[in-house]
Amino acid sequence: MNENRIHQNMPLMIAHRGFSGKEAENTCGAFIAAGNRDCYYGIETDIHVTKDGSFVLIHDDDTQRVADRSLPVENSTALELSKVHLLDTDGQVGRRDLVIPMLSDYLTICRRYNKQCIAELKNPFTQEQIKAVLAEFDKENDLEHTIMISFSLANLKTLRVMRPELRLQYLVEEELPDDLMQTLDTYDLDLNCDYHLLNKNLVEQIHISGHLVNCWTVNNVQDAMDLTQIGVDFITTNILELEMK
Repeated sequence: MNENRIHQNMPLMIAHRGFSGKEAENTCGAFIAAGNRDCYYGIETDIHVTKDGSFVLIHDDDTQRVADRSLPVENSTALELSKVHLLDTDGQVGRRDLVIPMLSDYLTICRRYNKQCIAELKNPFTQEQIKAVLAEFDKENDLEHTIMISFSLANLKTLRVMRPELRLQYLVEEELPDDLMQTLDTYDLDLNCDYHLLNKNLVEQIHISGHLVNCWTVNNVQDAMDLTQIGVDFITTNILELEMK
């Protein structure tokens, strides 16, 4: 999918969970902060399905790490989760705007600030749930400005069948699978991995096969420069504000 590469020699910067180095992760404040920065091509977020079939944006399976109480995300309703107060970056509760966003909030912000949506499907989704999340993107006219990512290959397979034109990235964390290249080729996927797994030869091999490389979570300027030298296409970061030109 090299035709989707906008800058042939420089990576595109992605704000990880919004501008999470300055604002509480996966909040409207973090998404708006990223939207207001020209250095970011896209805004990454995490999508969970609630007990009542709504789509909320939070990384973990429960709210314990980021909120004033612990609720299991996928076994709670959207209304129950809306009453949770998220912690600010200082670990305190107090800002009334710090609540778990709905997918529609994120889509509105990305559209308003002309940012690409980098949307991770957390955990395995059913086919009906994937249909529903695609319908929500369709309603906001954002799928053509979207990259969907997941650790679940089953999610990506279903997405590829339902939307052959959609840009998809396969998330890999601890170890690259032996059949990585075959998987990327078979399902027309790009790679999105921990940056420590990358080297120049691997990036070149992926490019030769017609795929792109995203990497996370890069919060050091020298690491970003090194990754630029080996030719990655995207850099996902919490805090860096680099104009990669």
